[in-house]
Amino acid sequence: VKEIEFIKKNSTHKSVFIDIGANLGLYTQNIAFLNNKNRKITIIAIEPNPINCSRLKENIMLLKYKIKNLDNLIKIKKCAVGNVNKKKILNFSNGLANGYISNNKKNKFSISVDCKKLYDIVKDENLSYITNLKIDIEGYEDRALIPFFQKAKKTLFPKNILLEHSGKQFWEK
Repeated sequence: VKEIEFIKKNSTHKSVFIDIGANLGLYTQNIAFLNNKNRKITIIAIEPNPINCSRLKENIMLLKYKIKNLDNLIKIKKCAVGNVNKKKILNFSNGLANGYISNNKKNKFSISVDCKKLYDIVKDENLSYITNLKIDIEGYEDRALIPFFQKAKKTLFPKNILLEHSGKQFWEK
């Protein structure tokens, strides 16, 4: 709750929120409520797990009567975020909410997913700035963010970042 309140407090009259590891959409849904005549919010929700992605879409659609222009407000990207644009293995042996990119071969607890570089996602969406970025991708945060910061102009750097660090023992850098 503190983290969501932080994002709300630091959202301006025209904000871009990127939710990496959107899961079922807790952050995405809460930030969507900021959209009104005085505040225009753009949300990019990124989630690689097809089950979670489907649930995310369903949860967002539940809000369509409460939030104007919801269809134009939130864009869902069904992919992982990392340091390459190629297929990766998403292991969900720890549960659907704790999927992680694995170097192991595919098994009954994993699936193949598209992985994209954050910089390419931002460019595909024609974003010129990022107000808030939340990232919770189970120890893959470094591989998602470092290449972005190495390639992006400083004007694209997020003003605020909420970063899960409980998986930092898996960070390469």
